[in-house]
Amino acid sequence: MWNAASTPGRIKGKRLQMVRALAGLTRQQMQDITGVPLSTINSWEIGRVELNDKSANRYCTALRKIGIYCTSEWLLTGNDIPPRLMNSMEKSIFATLDDGKRDHDDGVKPIVELPSGLSEDMRRELMFFLSLHDKTLFHFITQDIASYKKGDCVAGIIVQNPAILINQPVIFQVDEHTNAVGVLLEYAHESCLASFGDGASHVKALNIAKIVWHRASIN
Repeated sequence: MWNAASTPGRIKGKRLQMVRALAGLTRQQMQDITGVPLSTINSWEIGRVELNDKSANRYCTALRKIGIYCTSEWLLTGNDIPPRLMNSMEKSIFATLDDGKRDHDDGVKPIVELPSGLSEDMRRELMFFLSLHDKTLFHFITQDIASYKKGDCVAGIIVQNPAILINQPVIFQVDEHTNAVGVLLEYAHESCLASFGDGASHVKALNIAKIVWHRASIN
């Protein structure tokens, strides 16, 4: 007899049930909101069919429209903050990001120049983070460094005293158009000693940000 008690699909299904309970919705109502057939929702929630990244992104976008903040990373891996109700400001920001479709190919200039390679869900969450904080840096990881993997995206808040971040991975603003992620080893004004995964090197940093937002690649 088929048993999905401990399969990845069943674990994801439990998370889908949790977020649906938070929203106070039935499966039928989730079908109406997301456009996903009821039979598919049933299969996801009991773990018979495993939720994939495209469907998780679609679910998260639909949930934001009804005031639930949920990330695809949490749905797929559980390695993120649990879903929660959004406040009015968050709803307004996400309404702009989700409905505005500020993509490179739709003729609308993006709010900031975002790197290629970001998933749609990751892009929206990054824009959400940048909209809530002043003096930020972000970087799309192109090679494994510290605990981050190629394809991950990180963002952080610029600090006034980077010396407090010694031996931590940080985001360096190398020039007006270039950021990099590395481990800060030494700091003396704009001159830093950093490790970028291939040995220590000196770098001049205009700004240094503490990483506070991280989204892992789901590929």
